[in-house]
Amino acid sequence: MEVDILRSELAKHETYYNKQVQRMQTLREQITEGVKPLVKERLKVNVEKEVRGSPEHTKALGRESLSSMKQELAKLLEESGLMVDECFSDDSMWIHTNYSARRDTVVYNDKRKAEENIYAGIRRVLGEAGKLLLKYKYIKLGTVYQADGSRRTWSTDSNGQGRVAYRGELQTPKELDKLIADYTSAIEVLDREERQIASLRQRIAEQEASDLWDEA
Repeated sequence: MEVDILRSELAKHETYYNKQVQRMQTLREQITEGVKPLVKERLKVNVEKEVRGSPEHTKALGRESLSSMKQELAKLLEESGLMVDECFSDDSMWIHTNYSARRDTVVYNDKRKAEENIYAGIRRVLGEAGKLLLKYKYIKLGTVYQADGSRRTWSTDSNGQGRVAYRGELQTPKELDKLIADYTSAIEVLDREERQIASLRQRIAEQEASDLWDEA
């Protein structure tokens, strides 16, 4: 009888846990869509900022090269939504996917990692503008921090894969920040339910063992 009660309680928590995962998946999709207009705008702004901020180099390139560069930027903007989809389709970016296997012992670490992953994804996509600027010799890459204490706007990705990442100021819309905050806050609920489910499963196993002993 005790086991039946525990199983019923476990089923309730598992149902709630799965609903929470579904809610976080919806937030993931909303965040991905919210990133797209931001990326499209910032790709253009970041490229044009470097072009206008380096007048001598821009004039040295000449009209023909600048025309080619402009065409490549237009293609980049056209494909920016697909680039966001590709980047944000990586399940390893999202803490709620396979949470049981990836959960940290401290939920704060999971919340921080979730937020870091999302913003790092934005910077990674913005790095496509850096690749274009690198091609036309507007920028140089290297470590983020320089010997004089300054910070590069563009650098190789910190994950060691050699991709270009944007390291400059990143202002995100309040609506997007709210979605990200909702996502990270939901991890607390996921963590609580995960612990409760693990505890109930242990109690069921112990009760089943106890019942079996009593029946022997």
